[in-house]
Amino acid sequence: MSASDAQLGLHPASVAGRGSPTDERADDAHVCALTTVAAASRRNERFYVLYRHSAHDDASEAVAPFVPLLQFFIDRGMANRLQRQRTHARSLALLLDYLAARGDSVATAPADALQHFVDDLVAGTTNDFGRDPTGLRWPPRSTAVVEAHLARITAFADWLSERVGGRSLNPWRTARPEERILQLRRFDRRAAGALLAHASYRAHERGAVERMRSVLAPRRDHRAFEELRAFDEKAFERLIEHGWSRRVPDGASLAQRFRLRDLMLSVLMHGGGLRVSEAFHLFVGDVIEDPDQPGTALVHLFHPECGQAPDDRGGPWRDRAHYLRDRWGLRPRTLEAGALQAGWKNLALTDTRRKASRVYFFPTHWAELFWTLYRAYVRHRPDADHPWLFVSERSIERGRPYTIAAFEQAHARAVQRAGLSHGKRHGTSPHGHRHAYGLRLANAGIDRRVVQRALHHRSPWSQDVYTAAQAREVAAILDAASQRMTDPAAFRIAESL
Repeated sequence: MSASDAQLGLHPASVAGRGSPTDERADDAHVCALTTVAAASRRNERFYVLYRHSAHDDASEAVAPFVPLLQFFIDRGMANRLQRQRTHARSLALLLDYLAARGDSVATAPADALQHFVDDLVAGTTNDFGRDPTGLRWPPRSTAVVEAHLARITAFADWLSERVGGRSLNPWRTARPEERILQLRRFDRRAAGALLAHASYRAHERGAVERMRSVLAPRRDHRAFEELRAFDEKAFERLIEHGWSRRVPDGASLAQRFRLRDLMLSVLMHGGGLRVSEAFHLFVGDVIEDPDQPGTALVHLFHPECGQAPDDRGGPWRDRAHYLRDRWGLRPRTLEAGALQAGWKNLALTDTRRKASRVYFFPTHWAELFWTLYRAYVRHRPDADHPWLFVSERSIERGRPYTIAAFEQAHARAVQRAGLSHGKRHGTSPHGHRHAYGLRLANAGIDRRVVQRALHHRSPWSQDVYTAAQAREVAAILDAASQRMTDPAAFRIAESL
């Protein structure tokens, strides 16, 4: 621990070993590596540790851990949230690089340092004359990215202020009248979409309108969203027929004719509306035959950590995290780093006892198809020492958990085999399937509340991006309507040109 760390009054765990510097390299000034940390009265745990070049060491390659950030992770219980740790470390590394370029540090930074940092993130560090006084050569960043960086830095600055005293880098101030009005409008909107609208204006929310942060990210309109293309229905038929199929003799089995695993994932997204990451948390036993509709699949999404565990050997288990640890020696994929990591959005769990939500296939024939595919897949699924449904079939990784990156690569190749252009702007990315599902519900006239439930959204406005008409649809509707009416003013203007 350096002298500056001692001055902060921090007594962290010791760094027992560090990962390879190539694990996460942000730039030449710092390295973020997955590290095993040993602490007194605690088991060894993995953390993302931010290493910085030591200014007091003659060796140019010498690096030292930034202890305050490690202590922040320990104090905030972020030991298991590796993905969150990594993003926090990246954000703080940017700030430390910026302060170092200005000859400052967290302890000596002037009051306006954070505001200048945010401004330079948005505009870039190179001025109109091509000069960069900082030497960082940062390109401009989007307001969304800057907002996320600022939120993480503010959380760390608040913790540091509470822990060692002193003024936070981003202190609170009294809100101006126009800012209070904007906050009240946001609360009105939140209350309108809340299931318990009468409870939305709690005391702390009323008080929140009276104060604001000293440094704010540039304001952006959260109601606006870019057009997101859906995976065309006819194109999806081509994906199944040409993308996920194999050339085999007549009479071949279903498992020989199709790439079952990847086809099942596509059906879950296109017919069931799942995000790609959600499907990678499914266990083998999370799919059963629907007792109310024999011949169709009943699929439940369980929370990866606190969802109800299967009734497996040695049970009952407290939850899925307990089950994975004690039964298989594994961790939920939300708590993993690297290829095995799979995200989990805060989706609405309608089965509060089991911490799960049902997958709603629409139209329901997708449930019939998925059940057929599932039964064929589990008969040919490679043996695995884990409970996750989807496994790798490559010889060197056979039986290991299938990864999102591997599926995305397979999906891109399948799209190309089907003769389609691949990419988000064409609607042929994996997430395009979820948009196709949302549009299908909207076009069928399904009630908005039912669409919200089917997409597992907590807010009724979250579905707008999935159900909004696309540009070509809007243009076609307006063109058809134009044929049924005339606009004399428009004709007069056109004739005068």
